[in-house]
Amino acid sequence: MKKSQIAIIMVVALALCGLVRADDKPVKKKYDKAPEMKIDVNKKYFATLETSKGKIVLDTGNAYERRDGAAAHDAAAHRQGSAGWAAEMFPGARWVKAFNTVYFKTLESEAHRQGDRVGIPLASDDPDAMDLAASLVRDAGLDPVIVGPLARGKEFEPDTPPYNTGMSGRQLRALFGE
Repeated sequence: MKKSQIAIIMVVALALCGLVRADDKPVKKKYDKAPEMKIDVNKKYFATLETSKGKIVLDTGNAYERRDGAAAHDAAAHRQGSAGWAAEMFPGARWVKAFNTVYFKTLESEAHRQGDRVGIPLASDDPDAMDLAASLVRDAGLDPVIVGPLARGKEFEPDTPPYNTGMSGRQLRALFGE
């Protein structure tokens, strides 16, 4: 994959697991191919239609009506959940729902733990993007759980059984019937 084909949006979860420094430069040699970027986490949107085409986007977000208003309602009501709703706004982007189910403090404290690792459910319609996301999850010391197509991302959004539980990969696979 070319350097220009990879965009990692919302690297906060990865920073907590030690994969990137605060300045967002890759730490591990394996990710030298990723572009160096500085992300202002106070901005609401991190990409444009032009910059996202062909890029892998890790959708780590969740829509909350109390915080996001009508947009959250629309996202939650979308037939493919909030990830499908967001992906439609960025046609051509290679969308993966990831890192949205586990509280950031749990990611920070439980990454690389012994035994069953915390599971991170993944959903995407792009197998290569899913593979890259799974690799990032493994390198973060967590257990990637391939749930399936992007539409299944709705199964691990807020108010679903796995949301904010810190379940292990094994537990998530049983829950999702894998």
